[in-house]
Amino acid sequence: MGDILEAVWRQIPEHFAAATDLFVVMPNHVHGIVWIGDADQPVGVQHAGPLQAQGRFVSPGSLGAIVRSFKAATTRELHLRELIDGPVWQRNYWDRVVRNEDELNRIRQYIAYNPIAWEFDHENPRRNPDAEYDRA
Repeated sequence: MGDILEAVWRQIPEHFAAATDLFVVMPNHVHGIVWIGDADQPVGVQHAGPLQAQGRFVSPGSLGAIVRSFKAATTRELHLRELIDGPVWQRNYWDRVVRNEDELNRIRQYIAYNPIAWEFDHENPRRNPDAEYDRA
């Protein structure tokens, strides 16, 4: 399933005026960075879930349109290959505008190391509590 999500992520620039940056598939969510249009600032996408604007207008080329398309394409492919049955994504997604190079580097580092920290993550049902990790 992770390979399918990564393949669809890499296809985003073929469908939108956007460039993809770092991306990671976690056991129950994804993290990624998207550069939209001519913007000089990327937008981080975390914990992507289905677009909340079902039945509402979503601007073409917006982050909402990109996320909705990504989720629809991955859901379609996962169902086609019979790898999953029923809903794939949660209802919403979290985003953040990246304001400067330092913030971009911190977010890239977070994304890159997130799989390593999964053992201690609060969303991990098999989490190993760690006082030092919880203080960070």
